[in-house]
Amino acid sequence: MSIFQPITKELEAVKTMLQKEYIIKAGHLNSFAHLETTSLNSIIRPATVILSGRLFNYISNQVIALAAVVQFIYMASNIHFRITEDQKEDKGPKDGSQFPVLVGDYLYGKFFTSLCNAELAKYLGPLSQVICSIHEGGILRRKVSNPYSNRNSNENKIISLQQEITYKETGTLFETGCRISSELAGTSPEDQLNIQDFARELGTAYGLIENRVDANNIVLHIEKAGLSLNKLPQNKYHQILRNLLDQLQKDMPNIVKQNAIGS
Repeated sequence: MSIFQPITKELEAVKTMLQKEYIIKAGHLNSFAHLETTSLNSIIRPATVILSGRLFNYISNQVIALAAVVQFIYMASNIHFRITEDQKEDKGPKDGSQFPVLVGDYLYGKFFTSLCNAELAKYLGPLSQVICSIHEGGILRRKVSNPYSNRNSNENKIISLQQEITYKETGTLFETGCRISSELAGTSPEDQLNIQDFARELGTAYGLIENRVDANNIVLHIEKAGLSLNKLPQNKYHQILRNLLDQLQKDMPNIVKQNAIGS
């Protein structure tokens, strides 16, 4: 997204950190699992983490490392979620189950070592809880998709479950990464709460877009994100986040189409 152009330098630093870890003795990780994702998915989480510090005129190697950690978590969970029961090893390692599971676990390991290397180990607890939440959401999603589990569920209950699942799978990573970034910037508890509220609504809206769920709920979460954003410092980084909200709402159909192709 061109709206992230002002933080290109920081995003390139994150990209360098990520790519360095993709090379292991056995070869490039992309040989063993599908690392590819849409262009927006490759930057939106690191970008919001970086902007959550930039809002308060702060950037550091720790924020860059945190942005990379958030992407490691996203990529690991995405690889695991793409594994289906009918995958066969004879199609190749990327389309089997054994190698993708190992690559996903490897990326989760990199989340831990990257935190330690950046002296951010105190955030291991909340980020580990995010991973638990993501996979709890995945379990709920599979349960909801089972027709035998939903025989007695009405439409409102299913919609409510979809909201909960999306928050767990997507919203928690956005809100936790952005809150930690604002904490590293030395902000007040009130500002940390506001950035957390903003990121939770942004992440949940984006997750609903990815999963092609009711557009009215998407707009509602974007509006809530905007209200929280109004409470944060007004500067050029604030405007980037405002532009992001506007762009997501404008491009909802295109993003849905891209994610449908990339899934």
